[in-house]
Amino acid sequence: MLLIGAFSSYAQIQRQILGYTLGVSTRSVVVKGLENKGFDLEIISDAANKGPVFYLVKGGVSFGGYIWGDVRIGFVNGKFASIMCTTYLTEAQSLKLKNVLQSKYNRYKTANSNPSSGVYDYNDKRTSAFLYIPSSGNTVLSYGDERLMNAETNSSSISDL
Repeated sequence: MLLIGAFSSYAQIQRQILGYTLGVSTRSVVVKGLENKGFDLEIISDAANKGPVFYLVKGGVSFGGYIWGDVRIGFVNGKFASIMCTTYLTEAQSLKLKNVLQSKYNRYKTANSNPSSGVYDYNDKRTSAFLYIPSSGNTVLSYGDERLMNAETNSSSISDL
């Protein structure tokens, strides 16, 4: 019984998303895997071609019990770094999603959380989870790998000025 309690106390923010692991899965594996599952991916071009690489997943993605119409997946240094999902949810659906996240991640709530503004932010020092429920409009849910999101990905230097 003590062993079960010890394992549950180490539960952290979810890192497995759509079958891929934040900070571990490579860009080629995620892109090919999603395409093999029937998703249409479009690279979001970066004019400078430096820093993170983002893909837009078209056609709606089922995640967390909802269909997300706008899903963007980010890669840093070739690794799965982040996912941001946006869709319209009813007030009841948003409340249910918020309650699920709070029950799972409340101990990781950050000072950036502001329920009166619809902002719920969680961070376990390895993974961040963010939920934004505006008073009207689209709900946003995102997860990110802290190490990759904070990595220095821009190879520019002072001499570029």
